[in-house]
Amino acid sequence: MKRPFLIIILCACIIAGCKKDDAQKDAEVTVLGKWYVKSIYSSGGISAGTNTAFTANDYYLFNNDKTVVISQSTPTAVSATLAYSYVKDSSGEKITLSNTDRTTVYNVSKLTADSLVMATAPGSGGGATVISNATYRFARK
Repeated sequence: MKRPFLIIILCACIIAGCKKDDAQKDAEVTVLGKWYVKSIYSSGGISAGTNTAFTANDYYLFNNDKTVVISQSTPTAVSATLAYSYVKDSSGEKITLSNTDRTTVYNVSKLTADSLVMATAPGSGGGATVISNATYRFARK
């Protein structure tokens, strides 16, 4: 009588001790969606330092169709939106934004579910939308 009871207990312990595999894998972190500008810091040129030419409502909106909409405003100016296309390299370390006026390459240093940090590559872009040698920090609201 003791032997079948021990076998049943042993089998129950083995079955209960096995870890179940999760059917759902963690969702892949993606650049898609709306990223709000939290800070812009330029490391060179005449505009070195923290840039304040944005508001808490400014964002980069990365869409499935490989377009990105950038809102741009200052505390005293009306917000404008600018459209670009984008390409993310296979390693996820670079994002290239392009329109008819310019192409800008960003080096991505951090991409999590709620944080994005990217910097303009040396010699890339410039102009009204892109600050040369700058690090952009974004968050999802």
